[in-house]
Amino acid sequence: GPAAASASPGENWQEFLARAKVITAKVGNAAADHFELFRTSEDLGQIFASFVRLLELAGQESAGAFSPWELAGDAYPYDRFRVLLGGLWKAKKLWEKLDKRCGKAEFQESPCSQGRVGGRRVVVVGAGPCGLYTAIELRLLGCAVTVVERRTEFSRINQLHIWPWCGEEIKDLGARCLEPPPPDFGANPDLLSIGISDLQTMLLKTALLVGVEVFLGTDYKQVAFEQELGWHVQLSPAVSSGPSPPRPSPLAPSVLPDVAAVVTADGGCGVPQSVGVQTMELGSLRGEDAIGLVCNFAVFNTPSSR
Repeated sequence: GPAAASASPGENWQEFLARAKVITAKVGNAAADHFELFRTSEDLGQIFASFVRLLELAGQESAGAFSPWELAGDAYPYDRFRVLLGGLWKAKKLWEKLDKRCGKAEFQESPCSQGRVGGRRVVVVGAGPCGLYTAIELRLLGCAVTVVERRTEFSRINQLHIWPWCGEEIKDLGARCLEPPPPDFGANPDLLSIGISDLQTMLLKTALLVGVEVFLGTDYKQVAFEQELGWHVQLSPAVSSGPSPPRPSPLAPSVLPDVAAVVTADGGCGVPQSVGVQTMELGSLRGEDAIGLVCNFAVFNTPSSR
């Protein structure tokens, strides 16, 4: 078909690893140093780079393969890091959280690795908190998951005041081990809040650790069907109005084949419209009925400003 004939493979493992080595050149080859960079960095390029360097050090051999962190079955990348990092206590605390999460009853036997979804891909459009959380849950259910996001940075500075059960969920997914948010997240239940970009950054790290494939700077174009590819999603590099910023993640292929489902979490109507689903607004709050006000203030890089 035309999509298969014109498909671009994207950036392979060796190409992206070469970029990662440049970004982490000052870190050296110590696994503990790469883990600490991954654990604490707010820079998306450093997060991806330190992650693939840890995979390399853990012995992941994927020359020519496109997504070396996407492991089959119930295997997660953090299982390989567990062996690599041994008794590093910060890592052990994080593995305990992830083991507890992965061991929940609903994830036992990876139910989505079988049936109509088994062996196929679920594509999540949008790497906001909802998209990344959905991707993590789907991956733990046994799906092969790819997240597509047009932005190359997480820049939303709004602070979310969250319910206690949300705070516990965030801690279960890695908070207090992964930063941001800061290590004292949730210490004061009366001030339980988190910045949207901090939440995205933490969830991105957790998603990578459980094997979610993430492409930033990538536009979802449409979903289509061809005999050779089955149901597939077509992608393209996101177009920037200014100079193109460095892409933190690998360059995505132009086609994601054998797709079982597409989840829209981009806050817009592009995905439904691409498959012929029309949306309409049935009602809205009038101005005088508004119940919230968002104020954005200048952010200073101090713990108190968070």
